[in-house]
Amino acid sequence: MAIFSLLTALIVLLCAGYYAYVYTLKDFHGVAPIDTALSDLFLVGISLVAVILGGAFIARLGHDYFGMGSNLAVFASTIVWHLLIIAIFFVFQRFCSSRFMVNFLPSRRSFRIGAAYFAIALLVVYSAGYVISFSLKIATGEYPSGQGVVRIFSSIEDLPTKILAVLSIIIVAPIAEELLFRGLVYRVVKGEFSPFKKEPDNGAEAQSVTFSEPNHVKTVAAAIITSLLFAGMHGFDVAFVPLFVMGMVLTAAYEKSGSIFTPILAHSLFNAATIAMIEYGPDIFIK
Repeated sequence: MAIFSLLTALIVLLCAGYYAYVYTLKDFHGVAPIDTALSDLFLVGISLVAVILGGAFIARLGHDYFGMGSNLAVFASTIVWHLLIIAIFFVFQRFCSSRFMVNFLPSRRSFRIGAAYFAIALLVVYSAGYVISFSLKIATGEYPSGQGVVRIFSSIEDLPTKILAVLSIIIVAPIAEELLFRGLVYRVVKGEFSPFKKEPDNGAEAQSVTFSEPNHVKTVAAAIITSLLFAGMHGFDVAFVPLFVMGMVLTAAYEKSGSIFTPILAHSLFNAATIAMIEYGPDIFIK
């Protein structure tokens, strides 16, 4: 039974991944890279260090104030940390020598593409998760434990903490993480590869971009690097591979639409769906 489930999940993963690839290339918009100077790269490094150290400091304050092991401390600290990430993004944008813009405006197209990539993410991310889980089940005889935040959310009993957790997971986290990883890190890395045309003089995002070799390979490389960092930020546990796949899907959504609103929407809908699944089927996710 486990082998059959593994093969089924693998087939779904491959088919959905191939569809995502084909769908992304059709009516492709593209996102301009950030052409950074040496000083900008230094600023990127400082920003990432600030994100890491700021997160550790905020978590420590939260545990000291609310008590060690408190669910309220976890999600209150997470919201503050994500707000810090948003602030760091705009500080970088203000002081970066390269003028770059981020398209936040929603449109019918961005809503449509965001919904499509949400559906794609459900298929590929959960299929990847099942492939990992079933593989470990076959190898070790038992299923791995779920992602930490999943176990924490499922253990919340009081309504105020649950509301705070939902606010953190569905709204604040997608905005902060997409600005950091897709809006900043991905475009900086892509700029170092220089796969596409340079940033337009007026600072606007690219309106038309070619997705052909060798630019294709370089762009995928930038997406892989960014997605590895995205997955690593969430921890090196059983969820690492599914989160890496999630990062690739969200990057494709950004490239497809050219608007950061699209991956934010897809990310938010995915997190909302995950919360709904935890609420109505916790045994699937907490084993």
